[in-house]
Amino acid sequence: MAWTVALSQANQQPANIPQRKFVSGEKFWVAEYHVKDDGVYFLFYSDPFDNVRYYGQLKFPVSKGQFPPADTMMKTIAEVITVENGDQQAQPAENAATPPRGAAEPAQAPKTISIGQTKDEVVATFGQPKKIVNLGAKQIYYYPDMKVVFTDGKVSDISDVQLTN
Repeated sequence: MAWTVALSQANQQPANIPQRKFVSGEKFWVAEYHVKDDGVYFLFYSDPFDNVRYYGQLKFPVSKGQFPPADTMMKTIAEVITVENGDQQAQPAENAATPPRGAAEPAQAPKTISIGQTKDEVVATFGQPKKIVNLGAKQIYYYPDMKVVFTDGKVSDISDVQLTN
């Protein structure tokens, strides 16, 4: 109700309400979303800019009666909105957002690692290792299900870890 009142007042008196355009890379808070016959609506607000919070609505339109599959809609949304968790880098919305009611949960892409990646790339993908063994030019990062060997700061070997009791 509060959003409806705020948005309708904004539409009636745009000269009296501060306005601002968001640009790529700016952060905002998604307060809620609605799935309607003509599209998916996101209601959001900004962090304060000069002690003013900006409210807005973003619509991803669809043809009435022609709603695409949930995974297609999530990919479209992920092109515009990404989610940032406090301890992780920004991730596409399809990996972190709750899908519309009744929609299938999108599958997360598997995490991958390859020879030649840097330590920073591996940590960005898999997080901090459980244990690090430093052997000079060679370091070994231990994760719950694998160990990663770095030579001169780059991945040189990857192997499964067999857990024993």
